[in-house]
Amino acid sequence: MLAPRLWNLLKLVIAGALFWYLIETGRLDVANLRLAAERLDLFGLAVVLLALGTLITVHRWRVILASQNILLGFGQALRLTLVGYLFSATLPGMLGGDFVKSYYVAKVRVRRRRSLSLSSSIVFSDCTRCLSLRSSR
Repeated sequence: MLAPRLWNLLKLVIAGALFWYLIETGRLDVANLRLAAERLDLFGLAVVLLALGTLITVHRWRVILASQNILLGFGQALRLTLVGYLFSATLPGMLGGDFVKSYYVAKVRVRRRRSLSLSSSIVFSDCTRCLSLRSSR
């Protein structure tokens, strides 16, 4: 196994190479970043609102899990939520990241007999999210 610093350096080199490739092929238009630089107030507000939405999502998920006697720390729930965001962005379908999240919680915290209730908490969380979006119109 590579030393942690060498592993992190390798990841940075790969990320840099991917960014270079996207910019050179025209798939990432850097000129659009100028808009964010011109309106830092709006960009900052967008970042704050995105972070607030993520924190609310983490809290809602912890409350739903606590109702099933599955206790997660806030940091662990935040990490799993961000992992879920990553897989939701990369896997096809709407629930990809949520099921990855439930897999990791089941692996760490839940016995097999409660894994069905864990999956139902993910579906319930998504249903409440959809209903809240529907009622805000």
